[in-house]
Amino acid sequence: MGATAVLMVVCGIAVTNSETPVTEYSSLAEARALDKGWIPSGLPASATKLREVHDIDSNESWIAFTAPLPELRAMTRQLTPLSYEDARRTAINRPWNARRGWPPELSGPFWHKPRSTELLSYHVNKAARYCLAIEWRTGRAWGWDCPRAG
Repeated sequence: MGATAVLMVVCGIAVTNSETPVTEYSSLAEARALDKGWIPSGLPASATKLREVHDIDSNESWIAFTAPLPELRAMTRQLTPLSYEDARRTAINRPWNARRGWPPELSGPFWHKPRSTELLSYHVNKAARYCLAIEWRTGRAWGWDCPRAG
């Protein structure tokens, strides 16, 4: 009985990982060269430390990356500000392997006051139906599909 339960858990984890693969790239150039259509358009050209997760069944994707602040600011000028409530509502439902390193405001139960948008801001590309959270102190950004945001 115990061995069967362990086998079922292992098989469940393997299926989850194969349906939501994780890919890491050192630069956006590398990501574009190797990507199979999961990297969203509009990311800063100098983006580095990209971590992409996608769900093969739903076609949803999640990405984390780092970029210089001037390029992040230029990118956000093309986007619409998003409320914290909408960002949280659309970002929280993601696979476990996409959660590593995400801001606490966009992860699980959060009982504190969210950071000021001067420190962590939220944006949506309404045409592409893609949302971003940007941590201005570190230049770290997180993106996710958000068809119902804004």
